[in-house]
Amino acid sequence: MNYQAQLNDLSHRNATYEKVIGGWPVALEGADQLHEVRTLWQADTAHFTAFYQANPNEIEPKLLMADFLRMGHNIDIPDAARHADTVLNEIFRIQEFQIDAILCRAKMYVTLHPSLMAEAEKLFTMVLARSGVQVHPIVHQGLGFACTNQGKFDEARRHFKNYLRLVPGDAKVADLLSKLDAGEIGQMIHVRAGQTAPSSSKTRTAKGGSRPWWKFW
Repeated sequence: MNYQAQLNDLSHRNATYEKVIGGWPVALEGADQLHEVRTLWQADTAHFTAFYQANPNEIEPKLLMADFLRMGHNIDIPDAARHADTVLNEIFRIQEFQIDAILCRAKMYVTLHPSLMAEAEKLFTMVLARSGVQVHPIVHQGLGFACTNQGKFDEARRHFKNYLRLVPGDAKVADLLSKLDAGEIGQMIHVRAGQTAPSSSKTRTAKGGSRPWWKFW
């Protein structure tokens, strides 16, 4: 299979994963679905890695590898986020302001740790400034969560409103925005892959494999 055919094939696979584990929380319900997707992801690792290693001077294989690893982080693959960051650094050495790589890092950082929220906001803002009139909705959504997780609620409301103009059917974000508009202040909790956003404050402590989410009482 030639370079373009491999690129097309793996881009299609990556897009399929994006629909299920590309965002946070992931679109999975329960341990069985999580196990199934993780098994498929691990089987595909060899294909993405081989393409990446065979084309060390090309940006596209690195982007695919980094985004694939970013999504692996969302299903609790050990060290996936760290490896994704390493691949992204390779891209930035080739092209300092590669917009897809900046967006990939921003999407990953906003799911990692409270200490990275300011950096995630900075990265999403960089993407927004370089996007022109065609802004991907995930940029506004990511800015909303990055600001919410820093207690910057006015900025968060503005970004969520911009997001919902593009994706009016996102019920979770619409509900979050309505509570922010009502002056409710929630608290960051942590959710594991395959677990729906919990309703009990007993889940507030971060443990292995958990990610930030915002909870209102």
